Amino acid sequence: MIQRFSSRNASLVTYLTARLQGASHYDRIAGYFCSSLLHVAGEAYHQVNGQIRVVCNGRLNDDDARNGYAAQMALRQQWNEFVPAHIIAPAAAVTAQHLEQLYELLVHERLVVRIVPDRAFGMMHGKAGVIRYPHQPACTFLGSVNETLAGWSQNYEMLWEDQSEAGVAWVQQEFEALWLAGQEFPLPPEIIVDIGRLATRRVISVQDWRDNPQRDPASVIVESPIQRIDVGLWEHQKFFIKKVYEDHIGPHRQARYILADQVGLGKTLQLGLAAKLIALLDDAPILIICPRTLTKQWQNELSEKMGMPSAIWEANCWYDEQDRALRVPITQCPRRVGIVSQGLITNTTTNAVVAQLLTLRYACVIVDESHRARRRDITDGRRLADALPNKLLEFVQKIAARTTTMLLATATPVQIDPIEAWDLLHALAQNAPQVLGSEYSRWQRDISTALNLVMQRSDIPHDLGTQWEWLRDPLPAAAVSHDARQLRRELGIGDSVVHVAGSAIEQLSRGEQQRIRDWFPEYISQHNPIIRHIVRRSRDQLEREINPQTGQPYLKRIEVRLLGERDSEAIPLPIHLKKAYECAETYTHHLGKRVRGAGFIKTLLLRRMGSSIAAGRQTVERLLARDDQALLDDDDDFERGDYSTLVGMSREERQALEACHAHLLANHDQDPKAARVVELLRGQRWLAQGVIIFSQYYDSVAWLADYLKEVFPAERVAVYAGGGRSGVWQAGVWQSLGRDDVKRMVQRGEIGMLVGTDAASEGLNLQRMGCLINLDLPWNPTRLEQRKGRIQRIGQLRDVVEIYNMRYRDSVEDRVHTLLSERLKHIYDLFGQIPDVLSDVWIDMALGAQSDAEALLSRLPQYHPFVRKYTAVTPIDWDACAVVVDDDDARRVLGRGW
Repeated sequence: MIQRFSSRNASLVTYLTARLQGASHYDRIAGYFCSSLLHVAGEAYHQVNGQIRVVCNGRLNDDDARNGYAAQMALRQQWNEFVPAHIIAPAAAVTAQHLEQLYELLVHERLVVRIVPDRAFGMMHGKAGVIRYPHQPACTFLGSVNETLAGWSQNYEMLWEDQSEAGVAWVQQEFEALWLAGQEFPLPPEIIVDIGRLATRRVISVQDWRDNPQRDPASVIVESPIQRIDVGLWEHQKFFIKKVYEDHIGPHRQARYILADQVGLGKTLQLGLAAKLIALLDDAPILIICPRTLTKQWQNELSEKMGMPSAIWEANCWYDEQDRALRVPITQCPRRVGIVSQGLITNTTTNAVVAQLLTLRYACVIVDESHRARRRDITDGRRLADALPNKLLEFVQKIAARTTTMLLATATPVQIDPIEAWDLLHALAQNAPQVLGSEYSRWQRDISTALNLVMQRSDIPHDLGTQWEWLRDPLPAAAVSHDARQLRRELGIGDSVVHVAGSAIEQLSRGEQQRIRDWFPEYISQHNPIIRHIVRRSRDQLEREINPQTGQPYLKRIEVRLLGERDSEAIPLPIHLKKAYECAETYTHHLGKRVRGAGFIKTLLLRRMGSSIAAGRQTVERLLARDDQALLDDDDDFERGDYSTLVGMSREERQALEACHAHLLANHDQDPKAARVVELLRGQRWLAQGVIIFSQYYDSVAWLADYLKEVFPAERVAVYAGGGRSGVWQAGVWQSLGRDDVKRMVQRGEIGMLVGTDAASEGLNLQRMGCLINLDLPWNPTRLEQRKGRIQRIGQLRDVVEIYNMRYRDSVEDRVHTLLSERLKHIYDLFGQIPDVLSDVWIDMALGAQSDAEALLSRLPQYHPFVRKYTAVTPIDWDACAVVVDDDDARRVLGRGW
């Protein structure tokens, strides 16, 4: 029997309530999973005695649908984008009671939801249900109704109910086909947790949170953009944020750490969110110091991922997050968070401005890429009296004494010698004796012995008195280990006490003294002051360690398949390019006769010629034209030098350059690197996986993008570069776009081929792309790691990413590769990335000084002292936090100036 219902004639609000009364089972074909879940008629669902099954659809592209992990991430992001903060406001259609009922049904699996991607059957416009009873015939209904409160009570809806066996069987068959489609995904558990959180959600002001001694840091973070619209925080990130927060409010009222995580593990997020917690607790300024190229990235990530306004100091002016200029003194930042470049600190012309920064007191100071703060000379780096800090290290030491909390970030705290890490810790120790102890501590006075102990270069002392000297100042906090806790308990002192008198050992029982003897070797290797304040996690460690709560690794493993490393894979140097190289050598030889400093021009020329024939040709043309400004590439801050050598070019120099130009013009359109790129994109099917192609130079980027648009006319070819030069080639037409526009198109899966300068190596997340081509090898090693970090990063959808490093045979890059190839894996395993100091190897090789390059390599340490610390990560449950700090209030507080 068929019955027809229309909301025009009578309200349908009671239909489902009446039909589900006493039902034993209920199967439902619903619509989009977010609305189907949030707006379910909860008052009817709880009447079903048996299981309820709901199948709905979600927006999943082909990459997502093929990868279960990617699908879970995409569904979680869709949910977070859909759920507004006012979802359970008093006037909202969905009440806390509805969400609580829904949560209980999901947790106890009385309600089971499966999500089918759109590509399986298209968008689910068909809506239907089958209701079964223990003692009466089943019924089915079909129609336009959505299972939402609005659908049943507010909209115009039509409904057909069919109680015939054939009708029920037909709808049941359709349901089972969707339920068992083979492409369906379960509802991510994070969504179920969030429904439970929303059911009891309560919003409080910043002041209420600050006044509560039991305040939870999750209240500030749980609804931040990184949690709601991005991939969310990972356990190792929460671990560090919580550690900084607890130290900041702990016995010493300050946190002092070097965050030395490997590239791609989200250091900016950890530092930024720790700073946000501190900024909402304290009224003093927050200062972030980073390389000039990272200032905008910091500002964007603070705003977009952490909900934090900030201002950048540039050209004697503060620029806020909306790029509005405010010309006031540097001490009057218009936001709680101020960002300044390291160049400001190191530039001798800005000494007066830098001095003003040292007149303020800060709640928190963050120094990114802090390994740049180092000694001028570490050839004999064991004697502190001999240390001559560079300007950045000198400033860090001074400002450390004027801040409550200080955080230094670098993936390579050791570049050449462990004394570099000690120097950073010594800066942290200003006004913070818990770091390295008092001025009389052996960790401060006897640096050579301290480092030898940590590096296991000397035997551990067995004399109890000597052990006590090392142990008592600074005395480890109780949380360090069971032995430290027992020691403090025996002495009757709390964590606020940093060092104790030498005579205190006499108060200890013989048993406690023996405990010290037994524990001391472990203390030296795993709990000494140098290691305690360096937090370092490697990707490999997080990929191997299992989270006991999930049974899965803390970090999804992403394997890197590196290609182009064998000598046979180097691209043969075309004869005209080989001759051009020889002419470039001749040019710099004549230049060197006339002026000093010719090496800079030589390395500049050879670097660009090694990138592409097009870049080499245009560089020679600019040298001939003495166009020094055109040689400055906006995307390469490592190419600032003295171009005065171009003035007064000799006849021999010009002849060599003109000959070089003639060779570069010969067949310049047949660059073999372009053919290799096409082979990878087409022959290896990299284009289907999504690929980014990096070059140091915009000349190479523009040339290659122009070439690829002709080879792949049906594909979008995106360009990502600085100076307003970003955009997209489509069907032979160029559309100029902002970098943010290009970024969004990549993240939406609308672009599969991106050609970029190193502007794309910072702040651009390319998790949707699976392949990377280095058209050239940057002479600054950090750049290579930053490039790789765009795809080998948290949120990557694939298990394996592929990288191809290109180089011309017999070029400078090839000669350096030959020198380093056997050592790079050891260096990378040792440091977690390639130290910046290895950029000098490239320069030495370009200038023919191979012996100097080999001498530098011989000075690298063979053992890294910090790899054995922080191998454990404790899971932290922040996702279920239902007490939330009001976002508008937080932005208001963070928007106050200094």
